[in-house]
Amino acid sequence: MHFGDARLRASLVGTAVCGAALALGASLLMGPKAGLSTAVGAAVAEVNLWALAQIVSALLRDGRAGAWAYIAPLKMFALLAVVGLMMRYTTVAPLFMVAGFCALPMGIAIGSLLSDRSAPSED
Repeated sequence: MHFGDARLRASLVGTAVCGAALALGASLLMGPKAGLSTAVGAAVAEVNLWALAQIVSALLRDGRAGAWAYIAPLKMFALLAVVGLMMRYTTVAPLFMVAGFCALPMGIAIGSLLSDRSAPSED
């Protein structure tokens, strides 16, 4: 992690906490299968955020789009393939998995609000 370490860390923690809260709520309200599906969706969202942060950080650090231009579409294809396979071959409920994905925007928003803003700006 290089670019915006504190904000990225806060967003990752926020996403994990929101995912755990959503999974717990789904489990208590709708049963263990809903909780598991929500937790899986939140985990996929967390891994996707981390991978995207690594790609963007490398692009900004290196300044070259060469190999990264191929890695980003591969990440997207892998994300779609993994989610599709999980919904087809496991006991993951799609609706609750989407509820787990909601942890991503919630975590990013919380991370942006709670990250350290005391650093001087480069304006």
